[in-house]
This record gives sequence, C-alpha cells and structure tokens, in this order.
Amino acid sequence: MQQQQQQRDLTRMMNNIQTSEDKLANEERKLKKHQTKSTEKEADLKSKQDELAALENNKDKSKDVLKSIEKAKKEIIKSEEKLSKSKVDIEKSSKKIQGLQNQIQESKIKKQELAKKQEEEKRLKEEEKAKKEKEKQEKKK
Repeated sequence: MQQQQQQRDLTRMMNNIQTSEDKLANEERKLKKHQTKSTEKEADLKSKQDELAALENNKDKSKDVLKSIEKAKKEIIKSEEKLSKSKVDIEKSSKKIQGLQNQIQESKIKKQELAKKQEEEKRLKEEEKAKKEKEKQEKKK
C-alpha cells in the first residue's frame, strides 16, 4: 500500500518535472523573442537619434526644421519608453527562467530521494521476507 503511494508520488514528481521543463522551454523562447525585439528597438532608437542629430546640425533653422526636430525628440522619447519596457520584459523572463530552473533542480533532487527511499524500503522488505523464509526452513528441520 505504501509502495503504491510512493510509486504514485514518484510518477507525479516526474510529471511535474516534465511540465516545468516544458514551461522553461516556452519561457526561453519568449526571452529570445524579447531580446530580438529589444535589439530592433535599440537600432530604431539609434537611427532616430542620428536623424535628430542631423536635423540639429542643419544650418537652416526654418519653422519646418524646428517642427521636425520636436517631432524627432518625441519619437525618441517613445522609442526609449518602448526599449525600457522591452528590457523590463527581458528581466522578468530571465527571473522566471531562473525560478523554473531552480524548481526543476529541486524536483529532481526530491525525485532521487524518493526513489532511494523506495529502493531502501523494497530492500528491507526483501530482507524481511528472506528472514521469514529462513525461519520457516529451520522450523521444518
């Protein structure tokens, strides 16, 4: 009875490990996606900053140029906000990955301990059975 419970616990533990590993793989894919988007946003920000620098270096300070400069500054602020959000997403995803890796490691350790305990109990049961069998043989003599 106890052995059946331990076997169910062991099976449940293995399922939990598999589920956690699947979640980890999904989160790693999300992290790569966030990193790619972040790189794109950094490149976009850089190009907008270059565009602003070119506008500011323009000797012609007409009304249209000044409007373009203001527009470029607003776009840069938006791009910086998007980049900042992207970096926060990367950090969240990295922390989640670390948590899942820790959870998987703990589950694997528990699974090993449970398997060792199960083996030990099985060995003790076999020794007890062998001892009883030996006592039976001695009684017959």
